[in-house]
Amino acid sequence: MPKDYEEFGKREYQDFGGESFIASAPYTEDYGKTQPLVDDYAPTMPVDASDMDPDFDDDGGKTQRDVSIKSSDGQTTIDPVVGWLVCVEGKPKGKDYRLYIGFNHIGRNLRLQVPIMEDEKISREPSMWIAYDPRNRAFRVGSKGESNLVYHNGHAIYESETLLPYDRLRVGGTELLFVPFCNEHFNWEDTPASE
Repeated sequence: MPKDYEEFGKREYQDFGGESFIASAPYTEDYGKTQPLVDDYAPTMPVDASDMDPDFDDDGGKTQRDVSIKSSDGQTTIDPVVGWLVCVEGKPKGKDYRLYIGFNHIGRNLRLQVPIMEDEKISREPSMWIAYDPRNRAFRVGSKGESNLVYHNGHAIYESETLLPYDRLRVGGTELLFVPFCNEHFNWEDTPASE
């Protein structure tokens, strides 16, 4: 390391009162490459405000569901639940995740419909999806095929498969049990519209 390495990253600044001060920059430029001043520097991930809103989609708008129902106060609409995933093994053991009509993307990202934030082995990109088809009253599971391998009842899946009650799904270090609400006995589309 050059002897003037520590001095190389320092810059002189003026604060709002006109006082000048010396500050160290977190990086230095050396031969066109950016290098940290300290060897144990750990980069941070930029925070996108959309990561805080689970209903935010990549197109910059809110996720639209196929079916919404009015709440009992008649003022708000809700997306009705069609089933759940319950974590039976892994860091979020005991936690449940709601599933809704249409596609439910699963991964370690608050922007997804099913964010499993506790398992660092799960990619921030969607690893799999579960879809509920209200016309056929059927659930399907599919792998995104881009990040984590997904296991359905112990075997890896590479495309979509039918999802049955109490099937098990594994991604990263998390195992999830599927519990349907909608089925041949109940479907939200069969209920009378709220006034």
